[in-house]
Amino acid sequence: MAKKYTDPRQQELHDLIELKRARQAAAENRQYEADLGPTAEKIVPKTPKEKWDNFWFHYKKTFWISIVAVIGVIWLIKDTVFAPKPDLTLSLSYFSGRAGISALNEDLHSDFDAYIADYNGDGQVLSVINEMFVDMSYGDPDTAYGNAQKLIAILTTGEDLLFILDQPAYDYIFYGEDEPYSVFVDMEKLYPDLENAVGDKLYLNYLDESGTDTLLAQNWKLDYLKDEYFICVRHIGAEDSSAKATEKNQESFTHSLEFVQKIVAETWPEWEGKQPVYDSATMNYIHYPVTETE
Repeated sequence: MAKKYTDPRQQELHDLIELKRARQAAAENRQYEADLGPTAEKIVPKTPKEKWDNFWFHYKKTFWISIVAVIGVIWLIKDTVFAPKPDLTLSLSYFSGRAGISALNEDLHSDFDAYIADYNGDGQVLSVINEMFVDMSYGDPDTAYGNAQKLIAILTTGEDLLFILDQPAYDYIFYGEDEPYSVFVDMEKLYPDLENAVGDKLYLNYLDESGTDTLLAQNWKLDYLKDEYFICVRHIGAEDSSAKATEKNQESFTHSLEFVQKIVAETWPEWEGKQPVYDSATMNYIHYPVTETE
């Protein structure tokens, strides 16, 4: 604010001086700075308390935002680095018009875990079961469509290799072709003369007397679902339709075939100690008809 004088003559003189200064500044093409009197003294905090109060006043909001962000990052690292890793993942896909297997069996995971082991050596047996309903004509079509896209993505990327399907879900994968070019291991070649091994499927249960219900099918009460379920294992190898034979996929593939072998040996004791081998490099099926004692 400009100076004010009680004496009118002093005020008039001051105004004239200011006007002259303004004109001179304009002639020199520079900004005019009015005489506003003495500037206010800048307050600088000196004591520790004053410095803290000054900091808290200006940066309180930033401080709390930073604290929340740091906690979020720590939590994310904990979940990513220290979270238990599954020993084996099963993709379980069927049509949602039928009751879900998990709805009939509260012990779904523990039943599945009985057939696997602590493959990653973390001291515990842990499995992941991805249950996906893919019938878009029943229930919520958006959910079914999302599950169907997830199923195809898992197959395409080779993210998971072990599947339990019903026939409608299998037909969805291969668009209902009568003789599809399968992306699954040929179970009939792995287990020749085994009645439940048909093409690339190992049937867990039958609705008629054409085959034998496995013990897993009995535990999971598959007969109540009025449909037949079977195991499929995604093959790995050099062909375009194969999942990449990475070290991770090779381990998952081996463990998936071990799961199949345990299902077979439990139901058909004559297959105990006779696990066949699928050579991913040559895509050949090798059989070792020997017992564990030999």
